[in-house]
Amino acid sequence: MIQLARPTHRGRFATALATVAAGLALWPSVTGAASGPRFSPAANDVTEAELVAILEDAAEAEGLADADIVCDGALAGTPGATQRCSLSDDGQRTGVVFELPEGGGTPEWTPFIFADDVAHAATPTLAEAGIRGTEVSCADDLVGDVGTVIICSIDDRDSVIVEVETTAVDGFVVDMHAATHPNDRMDGEPGYTQEELERAVLDGYAAAFGEAQNRWTCAGGLDAVRGSSQDCTYRNGDEVGHLRITVDEMEGDYVVLGEVPFVTADELAAALEPDVAAEGLDGNVTCPEEVVGTVDTEIECLVGSGPAATPIRIRVTSVDLLRVGFDWSVGVES
Repeated sequence: MIQLARPTHRGRFATALATVAAGLALWPSVTGAASGPRFSPAANDVTEAELVAILEDAAEAEGLADADIVCDGALAGTPGATQRCSLSDDGQRTGVVFELPEGGGTPEWTPFIFADDVAHAATPTLAEAGIRGTEVSCADDLVGDVGTVIICSIDDRDSVIVEVETTAVDGFVVDMHAATHPNDRMDGEPGYTQEELERAVLDGYAAAFGEAQNRWTCAGGLDAVRGSSQDCTYRNGDEVGHLRITVDEMEGDYVVLGEVPFVTADELAAALEPDVAAEGLDGNVTCPEEVVGTVDTEIECLVGSGPAATPIRIRVTSVDLLRVGFDWSVGVES
């Protein structure tokens, strides 16, 4: 499950709460290697005019002769040196970064989406995730290299991040995919405070329950230590649900969070008593432990007390968000 390049999530944290695929700079594709004179790495810089000429040739070949091309300066005649340019046409723009290859030759270029444009394209994911009244901010450009991932923030909302990935590149066109996730990046902090954890769970379930009915309290914070866990409770009128958040894996500043719903022992006993009584079994139901919301999980409860107590077997049959369905039978399996 762990992916070193970016945060990874399981369960509701594994599902992108909202996604968007956007192709910015929607022009016909061109190749990323331009034809033209060779340049020696030890020779003079590649001038700004020469860079513009390379892009003009590529753009003209694709019917974009009217594109406005601007470069930030010359490309230093040193292998590894880079220079940025931009192409604009009909209200659309894309970025290009030039690099001089080892051994010289024609400068190679790679398209990218400007950070502001990434943020603009990713902002609609928030409404789809039930987050409103705010916007996405990105500090980094998105490079046109498939698999590249950047993390963007949400204004006034520290508990959620937007993960943006390059999914396809076709000449000047860079396709991206954006998804919201709870902010599992620790950034050197000891983990979640109680308030941060409550906000992360609230954001994670906003789309499922809606802001008005989405009410959570957690028993405390969550340490960024593998195996740590914390219980959170959802309450809306008579509706009550429980969720256990766990730290399943860690890799550097990233953690893999897992979560599983559960029913407390007292709640399970109270839910069983009417059915048990209807079957003619006398006595209070007592359960020694909670039942975890994983299908086919089984525990034993007792009806009555002492030597005459009747054991009943509880088996989880379904899990839907915080709702744990179960059936029961008299006796203990051999």
